Amino acid sequence: MRKALLAAVLALFWLWVAPLEEAACAEIDAQPNQGTIGTWWWDSTTLRNEETVEQRLAFLQENKVNEIYLCAGPTNNKTVLRSFIQRCNEMGIRVACLSGDASWIEPDHQGFDRWYRWLCDFQEQSSANQKFYGIHLDVEPYQAAQYALDEQACWNQYADFVARVAEQAHRDGITLELDIPFWLDEISVGSEQQQESLLLFLAERVDTLCVMSYRDTASAMVDLVTAELQAASCHPVKLILGAETLSNEGDYVSYQEEGKAYMREELTKLYHMMSQKELPSGWGIAIHSVANWIALKE
Repeated sequence: MRKALLAAVLALFWLWVAPLEEAACAEIDAQPNQGTIGTWWWDSTTLRNEETVEQRLAFLQENKVNEIYLCAGPTNNKTVLRSFIQRCNEMGIRVACLSGDASWIEPDHQGFDRWYRWLCDFQEQSSANQKFYGIHLDVEPYQAAQYALDEQACWNQYADFVARVAEQAHRDGITLELDIPFWLDEISVGSEQQQESLLLFLAERVDTLCVMSYRDTASAMVDLVTAELQAASCHPVKLILGAETLSNEGDYVSYQEEGKAYMREELTKLYHMMSQKELPSGWGIAIHSVANWIALKE
């Protein structure tokens, strides 16, 4: 009788505990008022699909995401964008306007200026809870056609581009975020007489550096960004560490092989590791990208 009673009690206990354990591992263990959790949302055409939007936002809210980098521009319907941004804000998720093209670094290229004029018009015509909180640029000079011919020239053009954009954005009161690879401390820009680290050049001018720290463990992700951590400790720039969910560059680059549960464990470790750092302008982690994250195996 006692054994039967004990078995019944244990069964009830596990019925109560199991859902708690499942819920505990269903999200990154983030704390209020500490680091942000972001993700890239590239395919903005999906904003017209209510089922997709509902699924994604529910997933992001479950995973405590509070920043979305949404790819948007002149081809987007402004009413749809405003509705989405307002919906996100009401859920505690702010939205930045994401865009970028390697050709933008060319001195006479007008691509950024056209996009930026659209962005400024959108902000001016939108109410407070329907505005982007800033711009999030993914401009990669090594994708430019001329990079193979003259790498240094491309990096100098990139530095000039960022300096000009930073001046414009800050004049207009717009937060500027920048996606970067983890090795820019190895690049110098400027004239032969006066060279400086590209990483420090950027850290002195933009509001946020989002590093593509693509590795499949928390410790490896932190190891990649030693120089960026040092820069963020000395300059007023927020530092975000990015995690990848899909890659063909090797098993160690992304969490594609390991899946969601393993990535959550590692990003929770990363979150707590970052919370121990002294970064005056703040920090965060981000997952690339929402579509691939959802598709990642459990």
